[in-house]
Amino acid sequence: MLRCIALLFLFFALTSRSENHPEIQTYLNMKEFGIEPVEDATPVVVKALKECNNEGIARFVFPKGVYHFYPALAPDKYCAITNNDNGLRHTSFPIWGFNNFEIDGDGSEFLFHGRMVPFILEESNNITIKNLSIKWEMAGLRGRKWYLFEGGIRVPYIIQWKGKITPVVSNDIPVVQLDVLPKAVTAAGGEIKPEWNLDGKNILPLLTGIEDSIKRDALFWHFGAQFAIRKGDWKLVIALETQKEPVLVNLKDDMGETADLSKEYPEIDNEWQQIWNHWNRQMPSPRWVDKRWNRTESYNKK
Repeated sequence: MLRCIALLFLFFALTSRSENHPEIQTYLNMKEFGIEPVEDATPVVVKALKECNNEGIARFVFPKGVYHFYPALAPDKYCAITNNDNGLRHTSFPIWGFNNFEIDGDGSEFLFHGRMVPFILEESNNITIKNLSIKWEMAGLRGRKWYLFEGGIRVPYIIQWKGKITPVVSNDIPVVQLDVLPKAVTAAGGEIKPEWNLDGKNILPLLTGIEDSIKRDALFWHFGAQFAIRKGDWKLVIALETQKEPVLVNLKDDMGETADLSKEYPEIDNEWQQIWNHWNRQMPSPRWVDKRWNRTESYNKK
């Protein structure tokens, strides 16, 4: 009889404890956590990750939608990245010290703004990231890396030379990486010899304010099946292997390269093509071929 009473008491005690202490939450619903609507989802995600790690929550789920992430409030970490430069990186998903953890986007689109690494995993095991797509905001530019559309070739160029270049000055005159060599030679006190036949221009007078322009006829690109020429605001470009003819755009009016003006301005279209052909005939053949140069997939301008 005493043994039966003891067992009943133990069962009652276990039942009472279960009612007073429910099971540990196994996932976090980001909607309840305040993910909607926010302009920058980064601080909400960082806070949610900390709670998941502290409380042992193994999964969090986004309600399907489009989420924007900015670097201003993102944690940073020094990273060594293969095929890239090492340095401080901002991330909206600092997955550091996690085990058996899952992020479910439920079909969401994650849109990153600026220079960011979406996910940084460190000292973590068995991490699952699923049901989401990652894109970068291109400020309305068409294309991305590996394309000769503006979204693939237009990047900021930042220079600092204390005592020589006036700080916090911006200029919208386009330059290219080929301009680095003549600029560096001149800055070091050297002389650029005509027989070098450099494609780049010395942009030091522009940077120091001595001149307000660059004496250059046009900018040229040749990238596998892709080619482009820019002269002033006009640009002739083939950036997809599926393009049968190049498109002519005016970047001042159409930075997104959405309107082909070749039929309206056939004289410019023909002249730009002839200028590029003349330049290309002077170039040596590529020393190797990379199939990634030829962009065969269709590209969504949006």
